[in-house]
Amino acid sequence: LFVGLGTGLGVIKGLLDHISQLKKNNLLKTNYKSVAFVGVRHEKEDYIFRKEFEQFQKEGIVDIIPAFSLDQTKFISVMDKMEEFSDK
Repeated sequence: LFVGLGTGLGVIKGLLDHISQLKKNNLLKTNYKSVAFVGVRHEKEDYIFRKEFEQFQKEGIVDIIPAFSLDQTKFISVMDKMEEFSDK
């Protein structure tokens, strides 16, 4: 389980890059899958690793659950998203 906000997404991207390379080289010892809750203010301006995260999701190593806090009238935080997906 990863939780990242703003610049903290760089750390998650780095870890997922590493896991992706391990999987591509058949070096993963387990069937790895994680969940990443990512929080940014605005989807279009601030979601800088969108393409990379979508690729990791296609590879099956992570489920990305974004929270765009300021793109709508109601503030949506990562905690809101975690609560929404807590039963899954």
